[in-house]
Parts: sequence; structure tokens; C-alpha cells
Amino acid sequence: MTPVTRLPLRTRQFSANAATLLWQSRARALVVAGIVGGWVLFRWRGPGTALGSIASVTFDRATVLWLALSSVLVYLLVTAGIYLWVRRRGVATTRLVLAALGMDVVLIFLATLLTTPQNHFDRALIVSFFVLYFAQLYQGVATAAVTAAGIALMYVVLLIAAASLPMPLDWTQELWTLWLFLAGVLGLLLLHGHAAARLERLVRLFERVEDGDFAEEYDVARDQRPDNLTIVGRAYNAMRAQLATIVLTDPLSGCMNRRGFEEALTREAARAARAGSPIALLSLDVDFFKRINDSFGHLAGDAVIRELGAMLRETARAGDIVGRLGGEEFAIVAPETGVDGASELAGRVLEAMRSRQFAGVDGRQQITVSIGIAADDVASDGMTESLRARADEALYAAKRAGRNRVVVWEHGMRLLTQDAERDGAGAAVEP
Repeated sequence: MTPVTRLPLRTRQFSANAATLLWQSRARALVVAGIVGGWVLFRWRGPGTALGSIASVTFDRATVLWLALSSVLVYLLVTAGIYLWVRRRGVATTRLVLAALGMDVVLIFLATLLTTPQNHFDRALIVSFFVLYFAQLYQGVATAAVTAAGIALMYVVLLIAAASLPMPLDWTQELWTLWLFLAGVLGLLLLHGHAAARLERLVRLFERVEDGDFAEEYDVARDQRPDNLTIVGRAYNAMRAQLATIVLTDPLSGCMNRRGFEEALTREAARAARAGSPIALLSLDVDFFKRINDSFGHLAGDAVIRELGAMLRETARAGDIVGRLGGEEFAIVAPETGVDGASELAGRVLEAMRSRQFAGVDGRQQITVSIGIAADDVASDGMTESLRARADEALYAAKRAGRNRVVVWEHGMRLLTQDAERDGAGAAVEP
């Protein structure tokens, strides 16, 4: 599987902001056009001539109309500018998102100031609630909280402007309205904030799946009030188990494939480094496997690999990880195991091989393996390469010593192997 190149979190967030602002810019223009049309139809051309707004106390009807239309025009021009800028850059910062939301709130309260009677100021809160909801839905709880604070501030400014004019204003009722609005907002943010946190957990799980890491499942038990996100979490758990089998398992042997094994080795090495515990790696190779294919055919060779994989999984201890690295080469990771424990495990494997009659060759040939062992205390999670190299050197030494045996890596083994290769002694060793 080709590795997935994932952009940094900040870049992904800015790209998501840009995509959201692009479609919201078009939506903003349509919504404002609809509101202006409705205002002209129901308010301006309705019965009566007085607007009864704060602005109508100071300005005449024509001036109020001019100010309202000018505000809408400026809003649409700024919205178009944001759209073009984001479309060209392809990213949008959080500040730009907050600026767009602030522009929405300012327009709402400016329109209220120009066109709405004092006894209907709550309309501004009603319309602002939709802005707040979209802020929470697409930009998150923090952005929504900032937007809510801006709405409350603008409402108080609106009340102060009304109080400065000879207009009746019941501060108790107006502040009670604001309090009810903020209480509803708080409930919304708490409810959706909890859902957003769970959704973020799911996103992180899917990102780990993209990297081939299926170790963690969605904790359904943490959802005290199950809902649709819980259903998605359960579906992920079911999918996770199936994908792990498909992506990380070798279909012939039933063991982990190379990718799954290397990820498991890296994970166990990191765990051992944190705990300061040892880890052992066993490299196994079937002796003279080419002769099996030549004598009995490739189908028989596949059958031997299938039987060997099953036998290794049966022989390995709970917690050990068995993988097929390719061809007739296998490996076992033994966590929290030193040289003695790894040697005992390798001995059990050899004993199982000697007593087993492989059906793939009809019991007519004894199948043996050579095993190399490398075990060490893990000082850092970056020593997996060294562990693999040591196990391979020990396996090569087992091959040279006559096969069907176990060799534990020791210091200086690499020098002995290199000397043997220079002398040409390794030419007869089957890989």
C-alpha cells in the first residue's frame, strides 16, 4: 500500500477554512438578497410610513433607506473580495474566518439599528443565532464562543444607543432577553462541543487507519448518551477489524505481512523503550525451500508456507507477534523477552518442526528452519533497524553452521560473516 502523505494540521485547517468560506460567501450573498427583498416587500412597502427604528428618530425615510442599501452594498463587496482572495490563495486563516463572522454580526445589528423598532430588537438575536450555529458547526466551539461574545456586545451597544434617545426602553426585559439568548447559546456550545470532541476522536482514528495503524478502537462505552456518532463509532470498529485483516495480514500464511509486522515491531520497541524492558526478535528461514518447489511444485511450497504459518502462531506465546516477511522468511517479535526466553521459544519452534509431517509434501521430506535471535534492552524506539540487522546476521550464521539450528547474535558476529564472504565461503549458502 502506498503511504499516505498527510498535510500538517495547520495547513489542513486553513484549507478547510478556505473551502467553507468559498461556499459561505455565495450563501451570504443569497441570504442578504433574500432579506433585503423581504424587507422591501413587508416593511418598506407595507402599510404606514414610519419605520419606528432608532435611526428614524434622527434621519428621514430616504436617508435611512440610503444608509441601509449602502451597508448591504459594502457587505456584498467585502464578501466578494474575501471570496476572490480565498479562491486565489486556497487557504484562509482563523482571523479571516472571524472577520467574516464579525462582518455578519455587524450587518445584522446595523440593519436592526436602521430598520427595526425598539420593541423588536430580539429579531437581531434570532438572526444572529443562525450565524452562531454555522460558526460552531464549521469552525468549532472556540470560534462560536468568540462570535457569541461579539453578538452580546453588539446587543448591549444597540440598547445603549436606544437609551440615548427619547425612546421607551425596559432594561430589565431587554437584559432578560439577552440572558435567555446566552443561556441557549451555552447549551448549544456544551452539546455540540461534546459531539465535536467525539467527532475529533473518530477523525484521529481514521487518520491512524490511513497510516495502517489499527491498534485503537472507538470507545463506545464513553458515550453515555448514544446517538448517531456512536453508530458511526461502532461501524468504524467493525470496519477496523476487517481492514486490519485485509491490509496487515498475509493471506497465504495467516501471519502478519511485512507492513503489519514492521509496524508492530516499531510499536513494541517504543513500548519497551518507555518501560525500559527487553525485546527479542527471531528471524526464521525455511531450509532449502527452493528444493521443495523444484521437487513437489509451487502449490506444495504454498501449502508448506500455509502450514508453517499456522504452526508458528500455535507455538508462539500470547503477546508474541508472528509475521511473514516474504517468500519463506518469517519473524517473531517477543516483547519483554531476553536471550534466555527467546532461545526457549526458538527451541520449541525447532521441536515442533521436527515432529511435524507437512501435508504439503505428503510427509516425504523433513522440513526444517534456521533461526537467528537478537535480544536487547531497548534504550530508544529507533533501534529496530539494529535489532533486525542483528537477527539477520545470526540467521546467516545459522545457515553457515549447517541449518536446522538456532544462533544467538553476539558481538563480533558481523566481522566473522564479512570474513567468510571474502573467503567465498558464503557462495554455497542458500538465501
